[in-house]
Amino acid sequence: MLLVTPGVYNKVMTNQDLPSDQSAVTSPIATILALSKAVLSWLELPDVLQRVLVATRDLSGADVVTIWLLDEQGEWLTSAAILGLEDRSEHERIFRLRVGEGIAGWSVAYRQILQITDPLHDPRYVPKLERHPAIILSIPLIVREQCVGALSLSRYSVVTPFSQEVIETISIFADQAAIAIDNATKVQILRYATARERILAHSTESTQAETLILAELAVVLGVEPLLISTTYDGNLLDHAGHNVHYDDLNCWRNEGALITDLRFDGLPAWLVVNQPGRYWSKEDTNLLTFAANQLMRARQRAFEQRAHARAEALHRLVALTNARIDQASVLDQILAELQRFIPFDSACVFVVHDDEYVRLIAQRGLRTPVDQVTLFAGPGSTIYELCQLGTARYYSDVQQLPGWQKVPDSEIIRSWIGVPLRVDQTTIGFLTIDKWTPNAFTAEDVGTAQMFGEQVAVVINNVRLLREAQERASQFQVLQQFTVRIGAIRDIDQLLDEATQLLHRTFGYYQVLISGIEHDQLVVRAAHGCLMHCQSSEQVFPPLPCDVGIS
Repeated sequence: MLLVTPGVYNKVMTNQDLPSDQSAVTSPIATILALSKAVLSWLELPDVLQRVLVATRDLSGADVVTIWLLDEQGEWLTSAAILGLEDRSEHERIFRLRVGEGIAGWSVAYRQILQITDPLHDPRYVPKLERHPAIILSIPLIVREQCVGALSLSRYSVVTPFSQEVIETISIFADQAAIAIDNATKVQILRYATARERILAHSTESTQAETLILAELAVVLGVEPLLISTTYDGNLLDHAGHNVHYDDLNCWRNEGALITDLRFDGLPAWLVVNQPGRYWSKEDTNLLTFAANQLMRARQRAFEQRAHARAEALHRLVALTNARIDQASVLDQILAELQRFIPFDSACVFVVHDDEYVRLIAQRGLRTPVDQVTLFAGPGSTIYELCQLGTARYYSDVQQLPGWQKVPDSEIIRSWIGVPLRVDQTTIGFLTIDKWTPNAFTAEDVGTAQMFGEQVAVVINNVRLLREAQERASQFQVLQQFTVRIGAIRDIDQLLDEATQLLHRTFGYYQVLISGIEHDQLVVRAAHGCLMHCQSSEQVFPPLPCDVGIS
């Protein structure tokens, strides 16, 4: 074991003393000056670390060179960069030591150079690999009385310790390397402070906040970040819309990626930057965390803005509905407003036709122009399930549903939101919202669809109530007119015939009959409706015994 305190050595050994270090000690001062100048000329921390590794190996002939950096709390050392273990995966080249632990930890704790031979028999040695080095040299990196880490050199193939002159050369170079690392760290801190200001400004952008923040991270970190969100049905998508798997996240973690957890709309999300082999500093982690927080705030701010815009839009639609504009124009306006908040490809409004069918009354965006579309809404259909649920439902890919019905354009619809239109616990219709790509809608889209569906239900119900009131008023008016006319008609057959015509025409009955009992038989005196076909009532409805039939 050789223990040396940092400083300049008095003894200069000749080349004959240690032949194995010949190339390493040729013109040491000139070499140190050249390498120090090269290292100090760089201000990017990853570049500085890499150049220090290469220069140290060239000066010493070591098999493995490791740069350990100390955290802000001064408690842990992390292997920021390693040269000589390229046969191992990235995550297998990331090590941590507590200060005082291991050879590097001891060197940092006591701020002394430490060289040991046969490490397995030294109690300070902490094995990190299956094979063990024959020689370990650790030199603390000290700048302005502050230790920032350690430089470790290991020999596996040669059992000869590093010479005194090599130790002196590496020690002098380590001082310059420490300065370069400290300079790069301070420059990084200043650059990241500026980046934080720009990210904060970007977060206030109403529509481009996420794009601008991610672009800023890409410039500052030098690697393209990924913003991964969880979809409504549990799938993962990145910000470009590409599918991501949980296995990908685990793989990136194993590669040493920097990953920050966040939440969008109550669902988990992740901000990821991955560059295999790169050391991520505390400043990198803090910047990514700051960016993640701003992304969440930008999402929340955008959500609040959209909620305010939705409220204003719904207020306009309520005023439009109260103005009693015809149903077609009101529904078209509602679908147009809806498209501002949900970027759908097509949307339809259906009303209940009878117990098991619904009929299309409004649409926007369908490729095939259709006038009449009727869908089965009985048991086994998607519409029936939606009616039973009683609230909005989202399917990420309806082409996988067994109950999906084939109608015009149905083959191109993938993502689908269905909203039952209910009034007083009764379903009167359905609003459907389509996207021609799968996994296209979010939880917020489903909530928005539900709110607009409630307004559509009000419109349809108001129109229905208005029509019923108008029909009743018209019917009462006709009945009043007929009551006046009764007094002027003297012929009973004419009176009965006009009464059947009036009832059929005014109330829309399928068939109207007025019968009388004559000698135990039911005789039709007047008839009007769809069964007549220009025939007389006697031909279509012959007399029947009173005990036959419903009457």
